Amino acid sequence: MINENTSKLYENIKLSKNLLRKESNSDNIFSLINYIGNTYKAIYEIDGCVKDFNKRRIFENKKNYKKFTKKISIYNTKYLNNFILNKDFHTFTTGDILTNVEEELGKINEVCEYDDDISEEEFLFILTEFMEHINEKELLDKVLDNKIYVPKSNGTNNLGYTSNNPITKSTDIFVRNFGYNLRCLNTLIHEIGHLYDFQDNFTSRDYNNYYYNSIYNEVLSRLFERYFIRFMIDNNYYKEEIKYLLYEFENINHNFILQTYLISLLDKETLENTNNLEISTKSIEKELKKIYRYEEDDALFNMIQSYKFIDISQSLSYTYGDILSLILLDKIDNIKDVKLTSFYKFRKELFKEEQLEDIELDNYKKLYKKEIDIIRGK
Repeated sequence: MINENTSKLYENIKLSKNLLRKESNSDNIFSLINYIGNTYKAIYEIDGCVKDFNKRRIFENKKNYKKFTKKISIYNTKYLNNFILNKDFHTFTTGDILTNVEEELGKINEVCEYDDDISEEEFLFILTEFMEHINEKELLDKVLDNKIYVPKSNGTNNLGYTSNNPITKSTDIFVRNFGYNLRCLNTLIHEIGHLYDFQDNFTSRDYNNYYYNSIYNEVLSRLFERYFIRFMIDNNYYKEEIKYLLYEFENINHNFILQTYLISLLDKETLENTNNLEISTKSIEKELKKIYRYEEDDALFNMIQSYKFIDISQSLSYTYGDILSLILLDKIDNIKDVKLTSFYKFRKELFKEEQLEDIELDNYKKLYKKEIDIIRGK
């Protein structure tokens, strides 16, 4: 299950570097550099290196490095301008949903945390049964053949990530602090959702746009998580432990929705002064104090101060990943059905309000109440 040998990753880097030397297409070059940099960074973490990998090491000269950073800047500017253009829509949508989410979360009195450790055999049994349930056994075989890598990190989070190369079609899954428990199983399911997404016939241009400009790049991975949680509850597997996992899941979703709502309230000038789509919470606090009456024990400002900055792209991706995954879960009978929805066709595109006309966003409140009722045991 776990791959402790990074030699395959170095082989992938070597192959990508060889392709990079011969490549002339700017989109392919950008994809290859991204893959090489992300994979080196992952190896650094696996080896327990504290310092971040410096992507400059990939480049033969400063000129090529500047070309790469300029392209990232172009993507970021395009993303930010799109967010500013649709700011009012995001304010209304997240503000309306946020009111409902906080009201429903407030109905939960207490949820007991359980030990979620399970055996390796049970971990693989549940994983296999779930993947067979969604008719994706071949995808699971691919994951088990490649195995997963375990980067070391400070703290106890089990965050995962997937490194994808749209040129060579190689994809690697990483789960920090991996252990045989339900949280890591859920994280792995999330990353398999990305792998499922990348099976689509992405060109490097498609992939770059999806990765840097789409707010929908976490929808399918969140859908896999929701489908897995529903599968566990329906089969009465670790039902109480899964309820707590769902409780954690919805609290994390709440935080992302709140972040998106807050940044959507900021004026154009403040947003245009962001650095790499990261906005300092000091800037957010300063602007919000103009709108809200501030008190020392204000929960909103206490939450803001718990972060150093908010990543606009991450906030939007996880916000709409949560919202749309719950709505899509209600619309489909099997994961494959998502390919028949309008979402699957527009997910790689830059955001437009009309994309969501057929999604029925109003259904989220009703569906969210059902999720909270599950946590409450109703």
